[in-house]
Amino acid sequence: MADKSISTLEQMASSKPEKKSKRSLAKHVNPAMVAFDVALKGGNVVSRTMPVSKTKVKFTLMDVDLDDAYVSDLNKRSFEFLKESAVSDILPSIQNEGQLEPGYARKDKDGKFELVDCSRRYWCLRHIGAKTISLWVGDIPDEDVERLSEIANIGVEVSAYERGLFYLKVRDRFPSERELHKHYEEEDGVSRTTIRNRIALAMLSPKIIKLFGSPNDLMTTHVKQLSLVDAYFAENKRRRNEWLKDYHQDLLKEYSLSGKWPDTKEIVQTLVKKATTRNPSDAKDDEFVDGKGKRLFVSKRRGQKLTLDIRTIDQEKYSELVRFMCSLLDATKRV
Repeated sequence: MADKSISTLEQMASSKPEKKSKRSLAKHVNPAMVAFDVALKGGNVVSRTMPVSKTKVKFTLMDVDLDDAYVSDLNKRSFEFLKESAVSDILPSIQNEGQLEPGYARKDKDGKFELVDCSRRYWCLRHIGAKTISLWVGDIPDEDVERLSEIANIGVEVSAYERGLFYLKVRDRFPSERELHKHYEEEDGVSRTTIRNRIALAMLSPKIIKLFGSPNDLMTTHVKQLSLVDAYFAENKRRRNEWLKDYHQDLLKEYSLSGKWPDTKEIVQTLVKKATTRNPSDAKDDEFVDGKGKRLFVSKRRGQKLTLDIRTIDQEKYSELVRFMCSLLDATKRV
């Protein structure tokens, strides 16, 4: 029987993917799932052993209304950042041939279908106006959802940004940040520095992330530059959000003309230039006077830097001012 060809999903995941032809890429077939898919061709119901819990789960092939399906919180793919440029490898074939590979899901208490994988196929189907999505539906245990999502997403690597979002999402499971780092250092096979950089990427403003063609375009090497950009745009959200909106529209226009999202390096350079080139309106000097119009002090602001130029102040007022500043900024004197 075909069911004997593979005993567990872990065996499926460990099998080496064959070299992908352009045709197989166009048909959005995940190489790591090929053997499992072969086993499923025997019918619309099949039992599989889960990779973590080792329990047997019965899967039933179903066509589900798209409105009754949603992407699982444990799916590491970030659905909200998907767009045409991020699914350009599979969108044409789904438009022309429909969905060729079913996704995996479980039914929740409200009768909705929680998608363990296939968020990109789900996005494409919604984009082209399809009504249903083909799914293998089974009672997948909680402890297997994360691992199964990892296996099923192997066709297109989950980005550093998306992994950072996932770390933030599950950090309450761990008693400390150190324990979280230790767990995923072993689970993902990366250093703690990489984990910290992934988290730093995930903490950037979504408005910045959406400027890129796909979260996969963002690397941990961009953390330092984009953190600087993020801090700059946080200073005056309203005015700078307008600039980001206009820049995003420019990128969309370029994509619509060329069919290719602008280069990541070019976008980063544009953002850094904007963040490091100070607009005259970023600088502000305010003069403060007494009741007779005599100047007492001047405040000079340059971005996030503030300088107070106080002409005359006695020791008592100086001490009171320092106490106030320490209270305001939660600061203590360096010893």
